[in-house]
Amino acid sequence: MALPISRYRREILYLVEENPVVVVVGHTGCGKTTQIPQFLHQSGWTENGWRVLCTQPRELVVVSVAERVAEECDAELGREVGYRLSSYESRCDEGGSSTRIEYATDEALLSLLHVDPLLSCYSVVVVDEAHERTLATDLVLGLLKKVRRRRKELRILISSATIDAEALASFFGGAATISVEGTLHDVEVFYSKVPANSYVSEAVDAAMAIHRGEGRGDVLVFLPTEEDVRRALEMAEEQLDHDRTTGGHGGGGGGEAIPLALHEGLPTSRQLRALRPAPRGHRKIVFSTSIAETSLTIDGVAYVVDSCFQRERHYDPMTAMESLVTCPESKASAVQRAGRAGRVRPGKCYRLCTREAYEGILGLLPAAATPEMQRSELSRVVLQLKSLGVDNIMSFDWIAPPPAEAMVRALELLRALGALDDQARLTRPVGEHMAEIPLHPTQAKALLASTELGCSEEVLTIAAAMSCGASVWQPGRGARELERQKLKFAVAEGDHVTYLNVFRGFEESGRAAPWCHRHCLNHNALLRSSRLRMELASILAGLGAPVSTAGKDTTSVRRALAHGLFANSAVLYSERTDDLGRAMYATVRGKVKMRMHKSSVLHRSQPKCVLYTTAVQTGPATHEMFEVLAVEQDWLTELAPHFYEVKR
Repeated sequence: MALPISRYRREILYLVEENPVVVVVGHTGCGKTTQIPQFLHQSGWTENGWRVLCTQPRELVVVSVAERVAEECDAELGREVGYRLSSYESRCDEGGSSTRIEYATDEALLSLLHVDPLLSCYSVVVVDEAHERTLATDLVLGLLKKVRRRRKELRILISSATIDAEALASFFGGAATISVEGTLHDVEVFYSKVPANSYVSEAVDAAMAIHRGEGRGDVLVFLPTEEDVRRALEMAEEQLDHDRTTGGHGGGGGGEAIPLALHEGLPTSRQLRALRPAPRGHRKIVFSTSIAETSLTIDGVAYVVDSCFQRERHYDPMTAMESLVTCPESKASAVQRAGRAGRVRPGKCYRLCTREAYEGILGLLPAAATPEMQRSELSRVVLQLKSLGVDNIMSFDWIAPPPAEAMVRALELLRALGALDDQARLTRPVGEHMAEIPLHPTQAKALLASTELGCSEEVLTIAAAMSCGASVWQPGRGARELERQKLKFAVAEGDHVTYLNVFRGFEESGRAAPWCHRHCLNHNALLRSSRLRMELASILAGLGAPVSTAGKDTTSVRRALAHGLFANSAVLYSERTDDLGRAMYATVRGKVKMRMHKSSVLHRSQPKCVLYTTAVQTGPATHEMFEVLAVEQDWLTELAPHFYEVKR
């Protein structure tokens, strides 16, 4: 069956030929991600050595889409069709000229701009999934607008599922727009009669009711968090086990159920299980975070259960802390989730909110989600822009301007880290070197400090583990077993040094998945950490920085980390513990009361002074520290005298 976008091929190519910027709005499933780059390739935009570049927010999607397109083109992956995950990890014909279609993460495009500011190898850049409005996506859009002022022949095509085409067209000075019908079949939508008391249990009940009473077709359930997905999977398995032992409800014509999870923290093998077709005579019930909303396609879905909630991080520049908020989804997200049910046959979507809530009578569902640029910590964004020659950050052309307070806070942190001087200019060599390291500036500074302190081998490992994007721990075998396995690696110095023991064990095992499963470790996260570590080591080598090891001495390792994390400090405030055995701490600056998150190996310990990677407001009056490191308090004034002062 031809994909819906095939009907628009001629119109899209005409618009690209006649307009510098084109916005394609197409609902999930229309084929824009796989087909548009092929249209451009087939119509001559890759002649004479030119390439078409298509960006995506997520690595998993970049790889899977590149594989799919290579198969459709009957091409070898890495030759005519390739992908790029970072400046050091790609499958493209880098030295030759055979690659014509290239998929890349938004972050990889930012790295390319450092090397080739005018993107001189590319005739067309396609920014896909622009509606996700990640930090990197918004930054890419602003920078591409800047590039086009210098390269008039460059074509920019922005494809999205839900984005406001008029606003985007206006941002680019009157871009051409085209809308593509996406779903192949009608989707019938049902609403709850009363608001859900517990969206997890009610989502599971709804999924099981579909399984027991409806015909064939997979079920996709949207939940806000990975923890919600884990709980829902356990509840569904319990209900299915009960049905089997009691000879109760069958599958309503849909076959035997296979409950599965899908989120970014899972190993790739488990993610792929959720994406592959169910065996004959079975149906999948997939419990997923928003990753399945637009980026990933699960063929076979005929039923969607939408919790109508999503999880967002919000940064408060006044406290320099984040809050994790479970909030109502946007209407744009609701439309996308429902559309997942209509790809293979007429489908049904069950929304766990009332019709009044959805239609806005109660004002609960916003039209669109808040872009990350307006709710995130921005020090890395500012550092990237400075390194690309954007001196006046405040006047940069943003598609959605970030809060001024967040920008000021980012500038202050970068000044404290030594990346910017008093005139907010990039320093040499520290600021320039930090900008070349694809980490948060605090981690980049720690890595640079480690080369001076003789412990870069250790800090390379720690920085890679901190930045892998998913917890190295896998709680699937229960909280008690996870705690028992953690104790095998835990050290009194804290979580960062514990990562060293984990990584050493992982390497000694030959990076074996069974070893990870046995020790409640996330194999996929550790593999990503290993790849990132190699990339970081290559960057240090390129900077001419010496690589050395501290051996068993962890003091230099902790001091190197303190060079980057000094602003995130807290001291013991009260030894009185809560139900989890956690003492109370207070930040050195601001005196905000907080405790260690229960995931920290130190959460039952009481070191006098600690540093932490992040602090999150997890409740109305609850702040928790993640990734905690025990340090000496006098290090703060010794290593960061410009930030702290000693009161006599």
